[in-house]
Formats: sequence, C-alpha cells, structure tokens
Amino acid sequence: MDELDQIKKFIKESPQGTIFSTPEWLEAVAPGNWEYLKIQSDHSIEICMPIVLSNKMGFKFCNMPPFTQSLGIILPKQQGKYAKMLSRETNSMLNLISIIPKNSYFRQRFHPSLTNWLPFYWNQYSQSTKYTYIIEDLTNIEDVWRGIRTKKHQEIRKAENKLKIHETRDFDTLKFCIESTYARQNKKGFNFKILENIFIACDKLNCSKIFIAKNNLGDIAGSVFIVWDKKSAYYLAGGSPVNLRNS
Repeated sequence: MDELDQIKKFIKESPQGTIFSTPEWLEAVAPGNWEYLKIQSDHSIEICMPIVLSNKMGFKFCNMPPFTQSLGIILPKQQGKYAKMLSRETNSMLNLISIIPKNSYFRQRFHPSLTNWLPFYWNQYSQSTKYTYIIEDLTNIEDVWRGIRTKKHQEIRKAENKLKIHETRDFDTLKFCIESTYARQNKKGFNFKILENIFIACDKLNCSKIFIAKNNLGDIAGSVFIVWDKKSAYYLAGGSPVNLRNS
C-alpha cells in the first residue's frame, strides 16, 4: 500500500475522516496547495491533519479552503479506558503541532466529534465555537418528520402539491439557481470554478447529486448540491429563481 492509499484508508476509518479530508476533495478546492501532516509509528498512522498552504505578499497562510466544512485533526478510532485514550490523543496532537509549518496565519475548523483542543491551547492557539446540525438517524423518516417544526411541515406539504424533485448532472442548472439567489441578495464573488471542480471530482467518486425542483409547467423552482461520504451527507450549495423561491 502506497502512502496516499494508507492515508485514504486512515481517513475512511477515522471518526473525523470525511469527504472534505480526501485527496480528491483537496485537489478540487486547493489544486497543488495541500498536504498531509502525520505522525507514524511502526508503519501505522497515529494522527493526521490535511492542511492548505498559500503565500501572499511574503506571508504564509494555513487556511480553510472554500466549500469545506471541516479539516483539522484526524485520529484513529480508539477503544479502552477514557484516561488512556485521552492521554494517547493528547500526546499525538502535541507531536503533530510540533511539525505544523511556520506560518503567519493559521485557521482550521475541526470535526464536531473532536472535543479536545487542549494541546493547541498549550501552544498559544485560540479557539472559538461554531455549530452545525446533524440528523443522526435516517432509518425512520417518521421520526425525522416529527422533529421538524410545524411551519416547515406546512411548507413541505404545500410544495409536494406543486413541485416534483429530479436528479440531474446538469451543473449549469445549479449555477443558474445560485446566480439567481446571489442577484436577489445583491451579492457577488461566488466561486463557480471551485464548485465545478468539486462537482467533477465527486461525480467520478459517485458521492454527490444535484437535485432540482420543477413546477407543473416545468419551470425550475430551485436546486441543491449534496455531497456525502460513508458517515454523512452535506448540503454544499443551492439557490432558487426569485419568482419561484416561495413555492
């Protein structure tokens, strides 16, 4: 097994490993500007962290790439007593922090399952908390439905009478819907080149879909782009034409 295959296997088995950590994703969002930091023992990986590096005006930045929910520390699945697992995890993180390239700016979003950032605190890093929402179990859709607000129930039932959902590989349709939303919000600067890179990469890996909603006349009411791995699916981008956005 070569080095990259070993890393991909490690990512797949790790609780923190996601589609965002894979080499295919990193190459799509930061072509040629990514690498994996890792600590190994006896030919096995103890800890890994994908990073994206860039240079601007003589300063080196280690930053989050676009459309990427989380990177940060990736650890193996651990078993045993909590104290021993925490000690192992902390030592591995300290070792990895020691090999982070010198930089002027460092920003990483860690996976929600990683709650121990103490080694970074000890090394003078700062931390802020952000939130993401996860539906843990999709096996019983009725339970999921009961967890949704009543107002959303009404909107979904209304939409069911007016709209049909289709899968498509038409990136231009998705682009049209996003452009419509950005125009309505008077925003600019959406990176369609990177999004198309992601679409191409994930299409090859069979881990993404574009969904579009159409009304009874065949007009497009909205579109979303979803990507996934073995653990979760993620909403990545979407939009809707202004005249049908409330349908």
